[in-house]
Amino acid sequence: MASPSVVRVVVRDRDLKPIGQGSGFFVSSDGLVVTNWHVIKDAEFATVLLNNGGTLFVKGVKGIDRKADLALLEVNGKNLPHLAPATGSAPMQGTRVYAIGNPLGLTNTFSEGMISGLRRISDGLVMLQTNTAISKGSSGGPLLTANGEVVGVTTAYLTGGQNLNFAAPASAVRRLLASPGKLRPLASAAGKSLDRDATALLDKAWQAMRKEDWRAATAILSELRKKDKSNPFVWFTLGYLHGELGNYEIAVENYEKAISLRPDFAPACFNLGLALYWSDRKAAAERAFRKVSRLRPRDAKAHYWIGVIFQEAGRTSEAVAAFKRSAALDPEYAAPHCGMGRVYLNLKRHNEAVVAFKKAIAIKPDFVSAYIGMGFAQRNLGKTAEAVRAFRTAERLDRDGILGRLASKAAADIASSGARRVPSSRAIREGLKVALPKVNFNLIQLGNAVQFLRDVGGIAIYVDWKALEELGVRRTTLISMKMENKSVLTVIQAAFRSARPTGKVGYMLQGEVLVVSTDQRVRAYMRRR
Repeated sequence: MASPSVVRVVVRDRDLKPIGQGSGFFVSSDGLVVTNWHVIKDAEFATVLLNNGGTLFVKGVKGIDRKADLALLEVNGKNLPHLAPATGSAPMQGTRVYAIGNPLGLTNTFSEGMISGLRRISDGLVMLQTNTAISKGSSGGPLLTANGEVVGVTTAYLTGGQNLNFAAPASAVRRLLASPGKLRPLASAAGKSLDRDATALLDKAWQAMRKEDWRAATAILSELRKKDKSNPFVWFTLGYLHGELGNYEIAVENYEKAISLRPDFAPACFNLGLALYWSDRKAAAERAFRKVSRLRPRDAKAHYWIGVIFQEAGRTSEAVAAFKRSAALDPEYAAPHCGMGRVYLNLKRHNEAVVAFKKAIAIKPDFVSAYIGMGFAQRNLGKTAEAVRAFRTAERLDRDGILGRLASKAAADIASSGARRVPSSRAIREGLKVALPKVNFNLIQLGNAVQFLRDVGGIAIYVDWKALEELGVRRTTLISMKMENKSVLTVIQAAFRSARPTGKVGYMLQGEVLVVSTDQRVRAYMRRR
């Protein structure tokens, strides 16, 4: 029976959001899985669902063949049923074949057909054409003969072309197995296997997180943690959940526990760095990101965040060096160019800032923050038309967002009054600090120990815990209300009316944004408004 060897591969991004799925099959008893490269290529996290309902976590990508659209994965498992790729020449036209896959997530779907042709593509690779039914989700499954030999790996079907399906030949699988590369680890590497019941719980947790039902997700993951307190993945996911809630102190505790169980758990170290950064523990955050850079020397995002921390500390030359290192490691990563632009803007090296922002935009044409930075740089160079154009582009890209409204106001001020009447960059930065502490834009942050909550009325609430102490509001009250989807705004407004703080707390409701803070810069901005 080949079915026990076939798995469903589910891939997620850095934020654990699902980005795709496909099929695969074991080719060794110690956890090597063959699938399609297009299934796994964007994954930061991946799991395989077994025939018995259990789950194994993918340690990383062991090898790839882009031309044949093949990838070799390594999972945490042993004594696994597996299939062997056929030896010899490709099957003849008319050979009866069978495909096993997971179309639309339907586990181990079986279909029958025959080899209808051999098609030579680029560089001499011969693909198998078959009329065996292959649908979305079946990619990466085995194509077998009647005696159970793997003659191919299903990889593509032509939209609109009935029964025009293709498979990479077994010879390509053998080459991949003969020369695997160095393991590229994924965030899922730290996960321990889950049985059918634990897998069902995990699936419920994923569904709750997709719906932003944080209370349900927390309860489910806590139940999983009780079942196995030694599973770093569960601690990691709880850390992510609390980070999404803005409860960074608890997130830090969960990430630290995950790392204590698996010291080389690079994604947990990275997320720990973010949680520490947002809780204003910048020195500890830098140490976490440096550990990531040691574990993963080519992790561009770790170097970027080190650059952000240097910039905020006024260590501009070190910040530029970190941003350059990040850009060199990943030429398709726009953020470090935007980071360099911000440094040059603050140093009044506006021509260099323009160059950096243009590079960021070339990589990511919808990078709103880069257009805003470009607008300020062009304005400071006296290039009014270019500044307005940059701001208008930012407005168009973020028409309903706060950055878009900021860009709209800046463009209107330039158009009506000339460049000299635009608010100072310092005033704009203070406004941004009020508006969007969670956006990946260095200037946007808000005081110390900030939490982010989204109220049921659509109000974005930015809360400084020190301000809540002054108001006599317990943070656990707000977190509980958030998880119950009740109005946080009502609680804060009532506390303001009853506490009547003596100037220590600033309160501002501007459009869709409520800010409550003790930070002097924020209160000064509020007075200007």
